[in-house]
Amino acid sequence: ARRGDADGTRLLALGCLGGVAALGLHSLVDFPFHMPTSSLLGATLAGIILGLDRRSAEHAQGFAIRRPALSGALALSLALAAVNNVWAFMGYWRAMSHLNVAWAAKGEGIGELALREVDAAMAASELPATVRREYGVVHARFNPDRAAALRAVQRALTCDPHYINNIVNAAGIEMELGALADARVHLEQALATNDELHLAHYGLGQIAAAEGRPQDARAAFERCLQLRPDYEPARRQLDAVPPRP
Repeated sequence: ARRGDADGTRLLALGCLGGVAALGLHSLVDFPFHMPTSSLLGATLAGIILGLDRRSAEHAQGFAIRRPALSGALALSLALAAVNNVWAFMGYWRAMSHLNVAWAAKGEGIGELALREVDAAMAASELPATVRREYGVVHARFNPDRAAALRAVQRALTCDPHYINNIVNAAGIEMELGALADARVHLEQALATNDELHLAHYGLGQIAAAEGRPQDARAAFERCLQLRPDYEPARRQLDAVPPRP
């Protein structure tokens, strides 16, 4: 690019180098080359750069695009991109295969199998959003080590911080472990997204009752029953709350 002339090859080289550099920086924090469009773009830019060659002595100094070199470079780059995408697809396929077994095991209540398969799905590929979400859901439901279950849910939330089911799952485990302040934060976060989550109101009522705030507990249980009149745990908890003065 530095030795390019004024016919546009310098700008072409600089533009291609900038594009490749941007894709490289993106790959430090994400997986852009697992997307076919990004892989093809990177391959095309790399092919153009490799195809730029110094002109011969009979020509003015600069770069020219030699067709044989460009064709070979593009073929190599596209082959590398294809290998990258096949590898990514194989990981995705393995992850979804394990996830399907985990779904079936979860539906049948076979916790040990569900845990094993969802862990295998995460090990194969974290790219599918459903894998990340179910990783937290399955661990929250079946993992007997509740501290480990919480770590799994937190990992799932790191990948997908707005998935309400795992926000509520995190709060439920935190309540089991006695981390009421953390649970309250998660429940309030969930309600900020959807105020009609009866389980979130129920959880806030439980926290308020445990912290000696009976009026807040009553209000939370009443809101829960307003949303889900047949939810008996909330009705029992409401009956246990001291009446308003």
